[in-house]
Amino acid sequence: MELSEEFCNEYINAVKNYIDTNGETALNRAYDLGRKSLGGGQSILDTARLHSDITMKILNEPSINSNKESIITSATVFFTEYLSPFVMTFKGFLDVVENLKREINVRKNAEDAFRQSVNYYEALLRNALDIVTILDKAGNMMYYSASVEKILGYTENELKGKNVFSFIHPDDVYRVLELFYKAVEIPGFTATTEFRFRHKNGDWKILESVGKNLLNNPDISGIIVNSRDQTDRRHIEEIRRKYEFIANASKELMCLINRNYQYEAVNEEYCSALSKERSEILGKSISQIFGEDTFNNLIKENIDKCLGGSEIKHETWFTFPLLGKKFMEIAYYPYKNQGDKVTHVAFVKRDVTERKKREDEIKKSQMQLTEAQQIAHIGSWEWTVNSNTIWCSEELCDIFGLNPSAPEISLDEFLNYIFSDDRQRFHDILKNALTNNKPFITEHAILKQKKTKRILHTRGKVVFDDHQLSTKIIGTSQDITQQELAQQAIKSSEIKYRRLFETSKEGLILLDASTGVINDINPFIIEFLGFPKEDFFDKKLWEIKAVKGIPESEQAFKEIIEKGYARYDELQLNTNDKKIVTIEFISIAYTVNNDRLIQCHIWDITERKLLLQELNTQAEQRAEDLKNFTYSIQKAHEEERLRISRELHDDVCQRLTGLKFQMNFFEDTLKEKKRINGTKLRSVKKEIDSLIKEVRGISYNLRPPALDHFGLVTALKLLCTESKKIYSGRINFVSDIPIFRHYDPNTEIALYRIGQEALTNCIKHSDAKKIVLMLAENKDEILFSIEDDGMGFDINLHYDRTKPESLHFGLINMRERTEQLGGNFHIESSMGKGTCVEISIPIKKKT
Repeated sequence: MELSEEFCNEYINAVKNYIDTNGETALNRAYDLGRKSLGGGQSILDTARLHSDITMKILNEPSINSNKESIITSATVFFTEYLSPFVMTFKGFLDVVENLKREINVRKNAEDAFRQSVNYYEALLRNALDIVTILDKAGNMMYYSASVEKILGYTENELKGKNVFSFIHPDDVYRVLELFYKAVEIPGFTATTEFRFRHKNGDWKILESVGKNLLNNPDISGIIVNSRDQTDRRHIEEIRRKYEFIANASKELMCLINRNYQYEAVNEEYCSALSKERSEILGKSISQIFGEDTFNNLIKENIDKCLGGSEIKHETWFTFPLLGKKFMEIAYYPYKNQGDKVTHVAFVKRDVTERKKREDEIKKSQMQLTEAQQIAHIGSWEWTVNSNTIWCSEELCDIFGLNPSAPEISLDEFLNYIFSDDRQRFHDILKNALTNNKPFITEHAILKQKKTKRILHTRGKVVFDDHQLSTKIIGTSQDITQQELAQQAIKSSEIKYRRLFETSKEGLILLDASTGVINDINPFIIEFLGFPKEDFFDKKLWEIKAVKGIPESEQAFKEIIEKGYARYDELQLNTNDKKIVTIEFISIAYTVNNDRLIQCHIWDITERKLLLQELNTQAEQRAEDLKNFTYSIQKAHEEERLRISRELHDDVCQRLTGLKFQMNFFEDTLKEKKRINGTKLRSVKKEIDSLIKEVRGISYNLRPPALDHFGLVTALKLLCTESKKIYSGRINFVSDIPIFRHYDPNTEIALYRIGQEALTNCIKHSDAKKIVLMLAENKDEILFSIEDDGMGFDINLHYDRTKPESLHFGLINMRERTEQLGGNFHIESSMGKGTCVEISIPIKKKT
């Protein structure tokens, strides 16, 4: 350390004073100044050199040359005393010198290593990503590393001595100042913070800084701050946050899958769709979330392709726990690292269910439009003026006979299909529409496939661009060939109908369905009723003279309009010559050209009515005659049965019985004489017994004796008992009538035969398990019913006499027997629910 000239002069004066005076005070003053020089960093050698310079200066002064020896002696004593604490003994001086040499070499090597280390660390600091700064307690920059130029753009001396807080962003400076002052107050205090520092170009750099209070460290004597530029990282983080925000705000389902098929990132929508928290998904494999089958069958193949570098997109239906079944657009994007290697797959699912529905609706609408065009034979077309081409729809291609795979043709080619008589007119219509910007409607003919003539109804309008310039004409063409033919047929039909209308031999009246006003009548009405035509037109049907005074006809005609439906009736009308005629009236309602009409047909049935009445009278007489004839036949039949039964019982059976007795006698006689084998005789006897039994059965069936002897109740009981012998089910007979009560013979035989017929039908056809016959009296009637639980039959077929299967003659016979006695016959039956026959006959008691 170099001493100041003032200090040196003071020190010289102190030493000179001591040499001159040899006084203690001067010596102490010289000592103090010497120690002060040593304490100020002056080396011993420098001090000795200073003393030598002082002594030589004193000796060279002319005023003291005569006393040099004394001065040298005093100086030697002073230096000896002064330097005595610092002078080494010379014992072993050579060893010390050698040690010094070795230490000098070691020091030299250390200094070389230190210089290399300094160069190394200087290079590190110069190229480091961190800035090392030393601040004093006021925040002034005492030192900063060379990397500041690379990071902040400032050269080595541009920041030195400047206050660091003048470079910090205003929004950050107070926060950093507060932390800095806290660090200044606490030795060794360490703090970390982040702030914006102004770059030389005016931009703001984000620095992450760590500061430590080393003010008490003599090597540093300041606040050392290590700062790293975080601008790019923060920018990347901000971008990442924005992307995360976008991903989480997106309604699309997003996730990132690694090569192990595990989730590394998912957005909120993805979690919501799966009804899971993010923590429940991250780190899990796809198969753990969706199951092995779904992963292997629907997902894995696409992910593998994407990991191979392909971008995959497809659409499919997918079922989610919360969202349900959705139509998803699924995309797999390969994510590559800096080495261009695919490390992940970005998986994006978009719910396109609504789009799918709209597309399906559009397709459906297009199909419906195409179908509607096909049904209506309407095709659409579009003429683009600039290209002079006409695009034709599929139906128009069919109408013209064009190839639907090439629907665009030139205007000239299109015009060639127009019938020659209409071609120029159609072309002029197109030009006029384009010139005048007006829509058009026209009819023209074409030659389908340039062969078959068709009639088209064509509409068109001009389409304008954004500059209101006409650029194209769009239109439709409907094939109305069939309509034209139909129209011609209608005209022809109208002529024929009019001829029929006017020449018909039945009356025809046309009415307005809403008002009942007559619109038209045919000549037959005028001729039939005799009223002039003017009495009908513009009048309501019930107001014409032919109806006046006949309320039933007036009301019937009003009801046609009020109820709005067709009516069939027989009515009466007045004629102009005051006669009343009977007519058959039929009205039919229909619509013509949106007008609701009623067409009335009138036939004169006056003579037919009289003839029909006469025929009905004759038919009733014939029916009564037939009824009496049937009764006579049945009576004669029963009488004949009675006669035959009595003949069989009283004559044949008695004779057979007598023959049996004779055979018995003959058998006994032969046995006594032992002249004949009794086997043949017994066989003959057995045959006679069988014959007797059969004859008795025939006699009983022809006329049951119990009916005559004991009455109807006993006869029906015996009938049920006999029927049980051939029937496996139950037959019950129920009656509260006294056993020996007798009725009119015709009533008894009719009810017995009905019961006999009903039992026979039940046993043969019904497959019933139970049959119940019930006989009772109710005031002046006999009530008889037969009910079974069998298979039943369709009762409607019983009344349909046009079908062979409906001819149940047994039921017909029962009904006829009942009606002949003035009774009522009723039958109920349905398939699978059995049959019930109910009969009531007026009582004619037998006394």
